[in-house]
Formats: sequence, structure tokens, C-alpha cells
Amino acid sequence: MSVVFNDLPVVWDDKYGGPGYFAGTGDGIVTIDRDDGNGKVPIAREITCFNAQTLEVVRKVWSFDNGHYIVPNLSTDYQYLLILRDYNDEFAPFGYDFYTPETTLTYAEQQTLLAQWANP
Repeated sequence: MSVVFNDLPVVWDDKYGGPGYFAGTGDGIVTIDRDDGNGKVPIAREITCFNAQTLEVVRKVWSFDNGHYIVPNLSTDYQYLLILRDYNDEFAPFGYDFYTPETTLTYAEQQTLLAQWANP
């Protein structure tokens, strides 16, 4: 297992390391729906990435306060389960099951996104 807190480079592992990634952009950022009438707002929460077949923990990351996240360096030989969890236990977990990593961005492009998201 590799633990990542949105800092690249990450620990590379022989089993799950690869060119794939998951990134929270557009409608895919981490949000919560507040009861104050302001609708959905971005929020920082833990995201755990599991192997969808074995449920082995592969990566753990946190979204930024603006809701963006990236789960980098994933093998495309596997499908994954992503669980977004509210540590305050106010909201139900949200997940994506049997999710296949994207490969459209290079490692350098992923780093650029992280820098933009970390310093909006």
C-alpha cells in the first residue's frame, strides 16, 4: 500500500504502479450538500482506492479544500473501488466501483494539475 497526501512523486509499487490515475475535476470534485440552502460546496475529505476484486487498499489521498483530488500512478491492469468518506460522520460515504484509471495526462501534467489545485 502507498499512502499519498497529494504530493508527487509518490511511492511506486511493483503491483499497482503504472500510468493511470483518477482525478476530481468539473462535476467530479468532492462536495457536500449543506442544509443551509447554499447547495453543494467543495470540501477536503479522505479518498481510499481499493483493488475492486480483492478490496486490498492501494492508495489513500485527500482532496484539497477546493474538492479537487488526484490518485496517481495506478496500473491499468486493474479496476478499482474509490470510496470518499466523511470523517465527521455527517454524510454517507460515496463510491465508484469497478472504475478504470485514466491515462490521458502524463505524470508531468498530473503534477501541473496538483500545483494549480493546491494554489488556486
